[in-house]
Amino acid sequence: MNRKFLVIGGSGFVGRRLLEMAPAGLSICSTGASRKTGIAGIEERLLDVTDADAMTRIIDDTDPDVMIFLAKSSAFDADAGPFELAFESLVRTMRERGTRFVYLSTDAVFDGLRGMYDETDAPNPLRSYGKWKRFAEEAVLDTLSSAVVIRTGLIYGRNGDGFDKRTRELLDAVSSGCPVVRFVDAFRSFAFVDDLSAAIWNLSDSDFSGIIHIAGPRMGFLDYSRRLVAAFGFDPALVTEQDGDAPEGFARDTSLDTALAKNVLGFEPTPLDRF
Repeated sequence: MNRKFLVIGGSGFVGRRLLEMAPAGLSICSTGASRKTGIAGIEERLLDVTDADAMTRIIDDTDPDVMIFLAKSSAFDADAGPFELAFESLVRTMRERGTRFVYLSTDAVFDGLRGMYDETDAPNPLRSYGKWKRFAEEAVLDTLSSAVVIRTGLIYGRNGDGFDKRTRELLDAVSSGCPVVRFVDAFRSFAFVDDLSAAIWNLSDSDFSGIIHIAGPRMGFLDYSRRLVAAFGFDPALVTEQDGDAPEGFARDTSLDTALAKNVLGFEPTPLDRF
């Protein structure tokens, strides 16, 4: 059977790479807030994810077997209400239709007080983005027993549009000889977009349900940046230590334990020097 996929947020950085890595033979419709990717073989539509009626029309038109939700909205920064109402309506629709649901979440649901969080650790987000993601996680898990919630870290890599924003800015700086400063007391699990995209497709086609972490090993911002610029042939000494500690309200260490992903998927992150 030709399974039908609806990818919400396919025009974003992760979404585009996910579509580029799509397995052959799938019927895929993708949405974007304001633009399309132009990837051959993908049906594309524009969608405001706060518009519950528009979301329902696309679902009715495409009748997906699997929905992959990657989208975010700036609406939660000012007024999360419309986004929350639309999202709650969406997950209820997924339950009524029996659609498999894969939701991309974030390490920002954690407060960063200790790091190496596993899937059983209680979220405690510090900022609005993490609070929205926690709300969405709970809406999905409370409503859809077969859904997958994928938490990931800071994402790097490239797609058909080029590098992710952080990598592009870092390489632009060092290529012009400008020094870059990074905190020494801040840690993340940086996620290679190809690893994440492959895991999303694998989980979409699996029987797994619940929360799973997909990311690279724990690494400091300073070490990560130095390794990345060295991988592109630049002098890592151009990345220097930031004086002082990370600012108050900044989650110091939201690194993720990925033991479950290794057990379920055989997941092994790509080494940074192969980027």
